[in-house]
Amino acid sequence: MASLTAWHNEVQRTLNGALPTQFGPADTLPTEGGSVAQCCVLWPTTGTEQSRNGSPVHQRTDSVLAVFVGATVLDALAAVGKGRKALEGARLTASTRNGGRVREGGFTGAQPIPEPGTDPVRVSLSIQFDAISKEPR
Repeated sequence: MASLTAWHNEVQRTLNGALPTQFGPADTLPTEGGSVAQCCVLWPTTGTEQSRNGSPVHQRTDSVLAVFVGATVLDALAAVGKGRKALEGARLTASTRNGGRVREGGFTGAQPIPEPGTDPVRVSLSIQFDAISKEPR
């Protein structure tokens, strides 16, 4: 099995094709004309591993929290759309040979909110993405 870091790097490369993406914490973000550009800040998680006694299959869930950012609510929502399009259903193979399809794992219908004390102003919305992969032991 490849490293967990490899999976998170694959998520970053996949998203980077749609919008600038970096790992958090991110004190500086890309700007356009004095405003923050649409981008994504990734916060990796450890994910989970499971195998049942006597089961020939090992299951792994890799997760990442993606914070989509823009200068306005509409920009943040546009960044979310670009990220969803890039990740949803993608098969990432860095952590396991067969890989797992990425799905949205944690979105509660929240609205993008302004981040306090940022200059330039930035608005963000967080979504968790997961990939579940199974492989023989």
